[in-house]
Amino acid sequence: MSIYKKTIIISGIISLISLIVSLVTYHETLVFRWLNSISIGFFSSGILLFASSLIGYCREEKHLLHEYHWRISDLKYVAIELHTIPKDEPKYLEVTVEKINTEN
Repeated sequence: MSIYKKTIIISGIISLISLIVSLVTYHETLVFRWLNSISIGFFSSGILLFASSLIGYCREEKHLLHEYHWRISDLKYVAIELHTIPKDEPKYLEVTVEKINTEN
């Protein structure tokens, strides 16, 4: 999950910087038009990367919460089963102990 957070931050920074560069370089000279086109390309790629990382982060978080919920449910059922086990010794153990004592 931390890789998604880092990717979101990095792509947001790249998008912001390229947007600022494209706004600053909006002039009619050939070099500035080329730089403007390159920075708009970086901006659109950064926005696409930001969106895909955000979607991946949300899906991963939903998956982890779902898995956590099922593990908690399993633990609840185990706790209920352990609670229903009688605390005294079962009768079959007494019978086997008596058989061993009578054989000796």
